[in-house]
Parts: sequence; C-alpha cells; structure tokens
Amino acid sequence: MRIISEKKIDIRGRVFGGEKVLICLPLVSNDIKSLCEDAKMLYLATPDIIEWRVDCFESENIEDIVMGLKALKDEIKDIPLIFTIRDYSEGGKKKIKDESKLKILEAVSKEKLIDIIDVELSKGKEYIKKVKRIIKDLDIKLILSYHNFIKTPEPGVILNKILESIKNGADIPKIAVMAESLEDTINLLNTTLEAKNMINSPIISMCMGEKGVISRVVGGHYGSDMTFGFLGEASAPGQIKMDTLKNLLDNLF
Repeated sequence: MRIISEKKIDIRGRVFGGEKVLICLPLVSNDIKSLCEDAKMLYLATPDIIEWRVDCFESENIEDIVMGLKALKDEIKDIPLIFTIRDYSEGGKKKIKDESKLKILEAVSKEKLIDIIDVELSKGKEYIKKVKRIIKDLDIKLILSYHNFIKTPEPGVILNKILESIKNGADIPKIAVMAESLEDTINLLNTTLEAKNMINSPIISMCMGEKGVISRVVGGHYGSDMTFGFLGEASAPGQIKMDTLKNLLDNLF
C-alpha cells in the first residue's frame, strides 16, 4: 500500500497523489513528421502521461512549435501532456534564451492544449513568476524541477529543493539526481518519504543511472507519484522500457 496524498491533482482522470503510480513517456522528436509518428506509437502504449521535450525539436519558431503541438494532440487525444523546454544546464539538448522560452510558453498556453508545464527551479523566482502569470486562470499545472546529472546531493539539500519548489508555487516538485551508489538511491527514497509526510502533496522523484534504476520502480512506495519509461529513445539515463516498467508496477501496486 503506497502513500496517498491529502492533496491530489486530477488531470483528465489521471490522479497525481492517488493510489496509482503514473507512467510518463517522453517525446524527443526533432521535427513534425517524426513527432506525429512517435506520438502515435506512444499513444498505442497507453501511458498515463506524455511529455514533449521541446528542446529536442529542431525549430525554435513559435508557429512551428504550435503547429507541432496541434498535430501531437491529434495523435495522443485525451492523454495529459507535459510541455517541457529543458534548460541546457539541466540536460536540455540545446541552448534557448529565456526570453524565447517565455514567448513559446505564452503561445502554447493560449492554445489550451497542454496540461502541465515543467520549469527548472534553478531559473529563479522572477522567471517562475513570469511563467505563473502566463498560466494563471488557464488550468495548467506547474512542475518545478531540479536535475543533477553528476551526483545525488545530501538528503538535506534534496529536501530543501522540494520545499523551495512548493514555496515558489509548484503544484508538483520534481527531483532527478544521479546515483553513484545504492546509498544515494536509498537517501533519495527516504528523503522523498520525509518530504511527502511534510507537504502531503504530489511529488516526482527518481535517481538516474544504473545504480538508481530501482528508484523508478519502488519510488511509489516512498511517495513518488510518477515515473518515466520509454519507447524508442530514452530521455534520461536509467529509464526502463514501457512494457517492462508497466509489468513491474502492476505487480507492486
């Protein structure tokens, strides 16, 4: 029996903080044609959530991105969509200026075709405030994320990142760190549990890399509400193929 959040977030019938650990599949396509083909494949795999990593898209033109978004939504239908322009400093595929990102976020938010925006906590209070102004009254949720591709920080640092995300208005804090040892993974899981008991709201957490794979499976027992699998190409180290991940979670929860 996993921890159920007092605060739950229901997006098109997929509940963050509920009894089920949600599975998200990322889209890392680089053009509209491959985006549609990949989206069709992901839809057939029936994930709970799909994430579009727009930093992998070859065009930064707003019209092209909006066109891609509309084509994508036609393929994934009612599956909730996370819209992410991952920052280069935290694993993004290319450098995109903050001003350009905000213009893209504003344009796609107006289309009312996205459900969640993922923004790095490291972008700072002022940037986050601008994002919150963009999505105000649009029923779009905000993930504030922290990624560390080098190591797993001390538990106190991880806990502070989660609490800082909540303080800055996150609907869902996300932590993804690199495990260099099994101890790192245990620390991440235990800190997730501690944070869950403190904030009692949805959290996403995982350890990346070979030594962190287990966190993507058992994280739900410690309070993490979503895990990432993949079809085709993984978007982060340590992700598990969708069919394997689904079978593991079905037997655990």
